[in-house]
Amino acid sequence: MSSNALNDGWKKDLSPTILETTSNLSCHGSMLGENSHGMALQLGVVACQGATPFSLVYGMEAVLPVEVEIPSLRMVMDAKVTEAEWCQTRFDQLNMIKEKRLIAMCHGQLYKQRMKKAFAKKVRPRVFREGDVVLKKILTFKPDSRGKWTPNYECPYVVKRAFSGGALILTTIYGEEFTRLVNADVVKKYFA
Repeated sequence: MSSNALNDGWKKDLSPTILETTSNLSCHGSMLGENSHGMALQLGVVACQGATPFSLVYGMEAVLPVEVEIPSLRMVMDAKVTEAEWCQTRFDQLNMIKEKRLIAMCHGQLYKQRMKKAFAKKVRPRVFREGDVVLKKILTFKPDSRGKWTPNYECPYVVKRAFSGGALILTTIYGEEFTRLVNADVVKKYFA
């Protein structure tokens, strides 16, 4: 008998127990839906959103299978609520779901701005001026017979003109000008 067969037998024995307990509880077990048992849920609050993904989709917090077996304070409080009150509370939660999503979206945008600001603090801008000597990265997609000994940069070039967006016009040491602009990302200063 494989361990998978043992696992399947355990699931078959446990599923009716959970379903029976859920339906026996007076906390509206039938309204908990499929997600109240047998399904893995992401219950942690996402830092950038300030809410769980489950609550953003369904408008309420997820119920763990453990909470069905051993009622938590939240489940006990739900058990004391009448059917009409529970339905009204659920309806109010569903009406507020758009606001929750909007708040989560704002939290996400603020989180991105904080991350961008933190990253921008560490970035050192590379400034190239006319007359700087630079090496240009070799961007090749063909395999070279030299393997890892293949050079990564081409011979020194001189910056003829530097634009504000990071584009450069390069010339060789002999004065031959490149026909195309080169991005500042593919060059580095050459110190001889």
